[in-house]
Amino acid sequence: MGLDMYLTKKKYIGGNYSHRKVTGSVKITVNTGTEHEELIEIAPDQISEITMSVGYWRKANQIHDWFVKNAQNGRDECQESWVSQNQLAELKGICEDILKARDIHGQDSPEVLNLIYEKLPPASGFFFGSTDINDYYFEDLEHTVVLLSEIDPNEDIDYYYQSSW
Repeated sequence: MGLDMYLTKKKYIGGNYSHRKVTGSVKITVNTGTEHEELIEIAPDQISEITMSVGYWRKANQIHDWFVKNAQNGRDECQESWVSQNQLAELKGICEDILKARDIHGQDSPEVLNLIYEKLPPASGFFFGSTDINDYYFEDLEHTVVLLSEIDPNEDIDYYYQSSW
């Protein structure tokens, strides 16, 4: 058990509306771990949207708390919540600022700790993991920067955050 966190993106297709004129085919082969593979065929007129995984965190409570405060209006009920690309860019910038300050001043410096507690403090919760400012805290920030660097700000796509604990 613990805090699991997911960022997904959804692309609206609207294949279920004839005026959208969606063509093509979707065929997916699933290796079931046995001798047999499962072939899934989906007609375009059955696709309203496509959901894709963007990233995953485990017990990154400071990142979760940021999403709760900035994308979920303070409501933490494991609900799926829309997140704007601007919000994701803001989170990435905060992580980069803290990591840059750590590299300049050192992990335990007052400058870094003040920035952390002002912008991205650890948060306690039901199996949320450690609230210590340690290597794991900074690894979560590094992971977040890498994950959010993959986002194309010009892409016409919607992002969603959801947690489970």
